[in-house]
Amino acid sequence: MEILKVILLLFFVIMIFNFVIFIHELGHYLAAKWRGMYVDRFQIWFGKPLWKKKIGEVQYGLGWLPLGGFVSLPQMADMEGIEGRVPEHIKGTLKPVTPMDKIIVAFAGPLFSLLLALSTAVIVWGVGHPDTKIATTTIGYIAEDSPAQGILKVGDKILEVEGNKVTRWAGGHKESVDVEVKLSEGDTVEFVVERDGEILELSTGYQLPEGHLLERKHRQIGMHPEGEAIVGKMFENSPAELSGLKEGDKFTKVGDVKVLGPAHFSSLIEDKTEIDLTYLRGGQEHTIKMQLAKPKGLDEYKVGLVWSGEGSRFIEKAMVHPDPITQVIDHLGLMWTTITKVISPKTDINPGHMQGVVGISKNYYDMLQAENGIRMVLWFTVLLNVNLAVLNLLPLPVLDGGHITTSLFEMVTRRPVPTKVMLVLQNTFVLLLMGFMLWVSSKDIFQIVPKKENTVSPGEYVFEAPAVTSPSGAHGSDEATE
Repeated sequence: MEILKVILLLFFVIMIFNFVIFIHELGHYLAAKWRGMYVDRFQIWFGKPLWKKKIGEVQYGLGWLPLGGFVSLPQMADMEGIEGRVPEHIKGTLKPVTPMDKIIVAFAGPLFSLLLALSTAVIVWGVGHPDTKIATTTIGYIAEDSPAQGILKVGDKILEVEGNKVTRWAGGHKESVDVEVKLSEGDTVEFVVERDGEILELSTGYQLPEGHLLERKHRQIGMHPEGEAIVGKMFENSPAELSGLKEGDKFTKVGDVKVLGPAHFSSLIEDKTEIDLTYLRGGQEHTIKMQLAKPKGLDEYKVGLVWSGEGSRFIEKAMVHPDPITQVIDHLGLMWTTITKVISPKTDINPGHMQGVVGISKNYYDMLQAENGIRMVLWFTVLLNVNLAVLNLLPLPVLDGGHITTSLFEMVTRRPVPTKVMLVLQNTFVLLLMGFMLWVSSKDIFQIVPKKENTVSPGEYVFEAPAVTSPSGAHGSDEATE
């Protein structure tokens, strides 16, 4: 049953991709028919067709290389090196078309992608999509020897990052501390914080984590938001289980120090073998003395639990219903931000941070398994179609924007770009594009493949010997562990 589930999910992901590509290419096809142009082929995916069927004068097919699709229009440009040869007896009978015809046909693909985005956005408007955020901008923990150490302080409320107002730590792409730090420019990250009623302007350095060449790295300054350390799953024979803790218990103090979140708790128990722990259960406070233990294969003392975000007042989940225009405008804004940051020499964002087919497919696969997965898929499909429309309008050879650019050149100069020049540009760009897509996909795959940083994975903690505990008081996205 599990294998069947995976197959069905992958099939659904493939169908979504094909539908998105089909609508884009349908725009070109219908516009070409409207302008009286000859259509040789309509194919989803590139390469030699795995399936093909000729209806009238048009061959419809499915290629073997899942990198998009095309409508073969020999009157637009000589694309035989990419789309295959057009029969000579057909080529000889084709009349030239005007630059305006070419512009209309080229623009129709992105237009249909945008129309699909708007249509899907109407559905999202009706059914809504989940919005989860860490609804605080207050610092709960700063790592030792981090760029933020000695400049920012625990308890600081961050008001602005890089001159942009922030209202959440993470979640979404707007007004988020996490996003603004990653997208920051220059050698420092600028903050406006509120500390003890005073507004301060502060500046810190940043660091990029060490890692593999294929790893996508983002700027970090070594801080975490305030939070609540709430018990989730406990491992068998762990100190947490043998202490009588229950899911939903909330840690409040280690000794006399107030716990400001999971990361802060981890720092408080570092290098300790025994702690005095205070926690809340049902509104009542309890204190125990807990002896920590080492999981098998790990030389660190642990409590042995997985943190839960459920019930935390800092994690807000809502079903939102943005109108279609707002959705499209927000996604266009995200695209603009992405493009400007990628080309800026002052950021650490580069083209390798973009996702390819593998990464997008993984997003869809994960969404389909999540709660409210269909709603998330619909929302993401709006974003995907906006991206497809915008990226295809870039003035680069082979892309729709490249056809529009060369048609404008022809309109102004009254002569087309020389065929040999176009062939060199197209073939060169195809090689670059294929290389880029392989590079991005290799990064996607690297993100997916599990990596074992320790001898023991947090999800595989095994406590061989019972931990000793002695109560001194009453007993009664991504999972983090302790």
